[in-house]
Amino acid sequence: MIIALPAYGLGELVHWLKASGSSEYVVGVLTLLEHAIVTIDAVLLLWHLVTTGIAAMKKSSQ
Repeated sequence: MIIALPAYGLGELVHWLKASGSSEYVVGVLTLLEHAIVTIDAVLLLWHLVTTGIAAMKKSSQ
């Protein structure tokens, strides 16, 4: 979630750049970067939840 905040800011920048008539290439690259940041954040969150859950189950079974 914390990492998603810069992605949100990047999304707002992309909208502003589109409105100001910036290059489609720049807007496309920044949009791809925004999606990559959100995707990586979600994958890392899921990874953390899974590893924490496994560790908790191992600890509770002892």
